[in-house]
Amino acid sequence: SEDRDLVLKAVESRGDALQWVSTSLKKDKDVVLAAVKEDGDAFRFADDALFEDRDLVLKAVTLSGMALWHADRRFLVDRDVVLAAVTQYGRAIVRTNTHWSKDRDIILATVQTWGAGLSYASDELRNDLEIATDAVKQDPWALAFAGPYTRMDPHLVMGAVERDGRVLQFADTGLWSEKEIVLAAVKSDHTALQWASDRLKKDPDVVLAAEESKDGATLVAEIEDGVTDHPPTPFVRGLSRWKARVFSYLNSSLYRHV
Repeated sequence: SEDRDLVLKAVESRGDALQWVSTSLKKDKDVVLAAVKEDGDAFRFADDALFEDRDLVLKAVTLSGMALWHADRRFLVDRDVVLAAVTQYGRAIVRTNTHWSKDRDIILATVQTWGAGLSYASDELRNDLEIATDAVKQDPWALAFAGPYTRMDPHLVMGAVERDGRVLQFADTGLWSEKEIVLAAVKSDHTALQWASDRLKKDPDVVLAAEESKDGATLVAEIEDGVTDHPPTPFVRGLSRWKARVFSYLNSSLYRHV
């Protein structure tokens, strides 16, 4: 017979070792939970009867939301189970499809660990500023799933573009004319300049910020490798090589005033 203590140590260090233990130990809740704690997907190797044990399933998804994938389907509509799962692992919302899209607590818990989980929210909750803010804090690209109202919020958008300027494209177009927001975006990623308003594409401060963006080194590599051509104007040809790439985004009228 297997040494239970030895098996416990094995699954604690590698959860999927549960697949190789005896049938009797696959029914042992302590062994199964130890395995799930290390690897949520290991729940699939448990005895089938445990997939229908609510107490065990609730404990399992609390340790790892991934365990929800292997629980009996009836638990997908069990609010306590789902809330525990998404609190630990936001992506567990995928398993439930859109059943909980209108449940504020579940969506809020989801986006706090998986920003893109905002895509599973109802239209109303996508416009919930607290939910959208938490989603963007977790992943700035969650701005793509925010509702039209929240995309208009300057504080929300500022927090997103400071982390990744490229998400400026998802902001309400009215904010493309807000200098502070655009400055933050281009400082994060020079390519955000393409979403700035025409007026700000002519703004010297915005242009200089784009030049100094942290992606400047990438621009140098692109130009030196011949990936990016210089804009065909005398003024731009006189710039340093990586500045030329930045100025290719600019409104042509700016070339006459710099």
